[in-house]
Amino acid sequence: MATIKVCKYFIKSSPVGELKEVLEDIGKVLGNHDFQSAPEIKEALRDYYETHKMILSLPSGETALVSAHGRQEPIVRYSQVTHQVPVQQQPKKASLFEGDDDEYGAEQQQEEVQPEQQYEEQVSYQQEGVEEFVYYDPVKKIKFSFDPITLKAQVEQENVDWESSTLATDVVQLR
Repeated sequence: MATIKVCKYFIKSSPVGELKEVLEDIGKVLGNHDFQSAPEIKEALRDYYETHKMILSLPSGETALVSAHGRQEPIVRYSQVTHQVPVQQQPKKASLFEGDDDEYGAEQQQEEVQPEQQYEEQVSYQQEGVEEFVYYDPVKKIKFSFDPITLKAQVEQENVDWESSTLATDVVQLR
C-alpha cells in the first residue's frame, strides 16, 4: 500500500512530458512494472493526463485532446469464438437378419447401431480486453482510446457529435 502511495506521488509530481521516464525509473527501483496495472496507478495516470490536457497523435496523423470533459465509459472488446458441438441422437435398431418377421426372438436379434456423429456450430463471445482510457475530442468530433503507458492511440468512432445528441431538439435547431 505504501508503494502505491509513493508511486502515485511520483506520477502526480512528474514534470510535463517526462512521465514515461518517471514510470521507467519507478519500475527499475521496484524491479518490475507490475505496479502499472494497479487500479490506483491507472487512476493517477488518468488524473495526470487530464490535468495536463495531454495531446495525443492518432494513427491518421491528427491530434486529439485528453480532458476530463471528454472522458467516456470504458470499451469492452469481445471476440467471436466458434465451437463444434456434437448433436445428441437416439441410436437406431438394426436387424441382424434380413427377414426379421420371425415372431420368436426377433427383438433379441436386433442390435443398436450408432448413427454417424454430427456436429453443429455454436458461437459464443469471449472478453478480449477493456479499453479504460476512452475520450471524446469535441473539436475533432472523434472518440478515441489510448494505452496509458505507451500513449498509442486509436480512433473508436469518427464524426460523432456528442454535444448535439445530448441537447434538446429545439436547442439543436437553433445551432
